[in-house]
Amino acid sequence: MTEVQINRVLPCDCGCASHVRVVLYEPKCVKYLHVRIDAEAGYAILGELNGLTSSCTEGLDLLKSVFSAVGFQAERLIFCNKGQKWSVSLQVRLWNETREVAVEPCSGLLAACRLKVPVFVRSSEEQEPPVEDLPAVYQPLMEELNLDRLEQGQG
Repeated sequence: MTEVQINRVLPCDCGCASHVRVVLYEPKCVKYLHVRIDAEAGYAILGELNGLTSSCTEGLDLLKSVFSAVGFQAERLIFCNKGQKWSVSLQVRLWNETREVAVEPCSGLLAACRLKVPVFVRSSEEQEPPVEDLPAVYQPLMEELNLDRLEQGQG
């Protein structure tokens, strides 16, 4: 796996105002990777990169507190290129067990910014551990924080 940095947020090439591109920078190879996400989430990421908060990231502060209270710790965000689409997972630790939970790119990038976790790109040749869906018990919290709407592309 290679660590990357969130470099900048740019308008989408399609000319549509509902999407933006988040540019991930791989310093070792001087390579840029582009991830298309919902514009609202992109602007929240841009604000986060510039030290500003939004309602999206304020919700993540609450989520971080809940995670911390139950011993749940986000460790890294992992992107894997699956042809024309990115597969994204958040690696988390609960007590001594590490798992990868599937997330949408926009939610994962927002979480990575706010929770200060590193972002990695896994090559398609690397062995992937099993990735789980977010447990249903967290769905009401995701809805309350309006994070479910970003994952559904309704930003």
